[in-house]
Amino acid sequence: MIELQRCSDKELWDEYVLEHGGHPLQLWAWGQVKAGHGWVPERVFAYDEDKLVGAAQVLVRRLPTPLRAFAYVPRGPIINAEYETEFLNRLATLVKRDHHAVALSIEPDVEQFERPDGWVRSTNKVLSAETILLNLSLSESDLLADMAKKTRQYIRKSGADVKIKTVKSREAVEQCLAIYKQTAHRAGFNLHNEQYYRDVFMQMQDHSPIFAAYDGDEMVAFLWLAISEATAYELYGGVTERGQEI
Repeated sequence: MIELQRCSDKELWDEYVLEHGGHPLQLWAWGQVKAGHGWVPERVFAYDEDKLVGAAQVLVRRLPTPLRAFAYVPRGPIINAEYETEFLNRLATLVKRDHHAVALSIEPDVEQFERPDGWVRSTNKVLSAETILLNLSLSESDLLADMAKKTRQYIRKSGADVKIKTVKSREAVEQCLAIYKQTAHRAGFNLHNEQYYRDVFMQMQDHSPIFAAYDGDEMVAFLWLAISEATAYELYGGVTERGQEI
């Protein structure tokens, strides 16, 4: 039988997440980002006697009466397979008892997930339900070979016209946000308020690099990641009309 213990030590938490192949959205800083925007982060370790066997960063959001609260585990938990069902059931009990949550939703960082007895597969999602996985241990030529011919042409064409730089300054972040607004308007999707993205930049720091493409001195596209030891995950990305042309 496992025991759940809350963690209040940032270094201990991140060390476990990084050493055990956890997703970057399970890092402490991501919980801090969400804490500034309506969520309560709970970091919970699972112990089998003195052995640490799993972890889950649970985000809890208050709901209008009579629903009380909703609990959510983004790209987690991190848990040994033999303890998975017990851990999830104990997490559900914890958020119901301590937060009066009406539901616990998990979006595991796996390609296939066998849901435990008593759990229901949701038709709703918080993060994108579909994604593209790239094995970054492969060579660039091998990665390109697995792409559609047209995609390879676009990459090679734009590679000759733009320079890629890492975004370091707040001024450059604001340029990214301006491009993101343009992209959202064209594509018809909603955005958080601007402070949310600034908080991601400040809280996640080295775990959330931003790469921008420049045509001369003009930023024409950006890619904003969240990274851990095992995973680089696209958070946001955008392109200007000029960027689309080149």
